[in-house]
Amino acid sequence: MPLTADQLAITRGFEQLITWARRVKPPQGLSASAFTTLDTLSYAGPLRISELADREGITQPGMTTLVNRLENDGLAVRAPDPSDGRAALVSITESGRARVTGYRTARAGVIGRRIAELDAADQAVLLAAVGALHRLTADHRLTADQPTSKESGIRS
Repeated sequence: MPLTADQLAITRGFEQLITWARRVKPPQGLSASAFTTLDTLSYAGPLRISELADREGITQPGMTTLVNRLENDGLAVRAPDPSDGRAALVSITESGRARVTGYRTARAGVIGRRIAELDAADQAVLLAAVGALHRLTADHRLTADQPTSKESGIRS
């Protein structure tokens, strides 16, 4: 079903927010792709490079390069896949977990300062949306091309 005008406006607002948030660079030295890859490993557990590439929406060679960099930085590690000796599983290290936490804290500070610049009415609107945002992102394991169970239920 097609989206309503209001749903399209919300979608466009999210697209702008996502683009802006990816550009927020706290002083942690992680690229957005490195951060989301480490975040994926933190909640999903060990994954093959092909699975990581699929979840992150990048090519397998691109993910291999990224994992090599994460390994060199001590943020991830590869180990043989017990179910297939030819493959390896990538895991986040404790240092990687600490880096994700530090990145989140630093980015929250940057975003929080921007929110503090808004007037009280705009802050109230954002606060009122927090519950809906949590519900919207509750299954953050979805990839961009996976429809949700509710997707077909959008009414115009």
